[in-house]
Amino acid sequence: ESLPQELLEQLLQQQLIQRNSSFSQSWRFANAMLRESLQRQAKESKRLATHHWVCATMLARKQGRGIAERQGRHLQLAGKISEALPPFLEGIWEREEAGEYSLAESLLNQWEEMLEQVNTSPEHPYWGEQWLLKSRIAEDLGLINDQECLSIRPHVFQHLVI
Repeated sequence: ESLPQELLEQLLQQQLIQRNSSFSQSWRFANAMLRESLQRQAKESKRLATHHWVCATMLARKQGRGIAERQGRHLQLAGKISEALPPFLEGIWEREEAGEYSLAESLLNQWEEMLEQVNTSPEHPYWGEQWLLKSRIAEDLGLINDQECLSIRPHVFQHLVI
């Protein structure tokens, strides 16, 4: 859910948050130290996972570049690994398509660890997605050539359910 309007107005008046634009309902903390302080307090009172879950829930209704990745990260930090997989994967594809190959590769490695954490079966289509992304990113980074990519992809497609 979004912040109650009264709370939002109070935070804006006290300049603790800022709107991202005058036409937007989205906002951000005015100071990173405030966000860090709230995170520290939440961690100390053992509410940090709940805070991350609430952030993920708010982001679920948003659209735009980077939203899926952020939602996936918050779900991961909330301990909801299985729920984090789809938005996290969407964020990886988004980074790859934007030409941010090194970041996409780093996120893909994290996603692979998440797949292992939840004991994803070897037959699950996610592993096919993982190999497809891995080969595309390697090709994008110039680590393998087209011929090598073609030899990898048949093994990838056997896991994809279309």
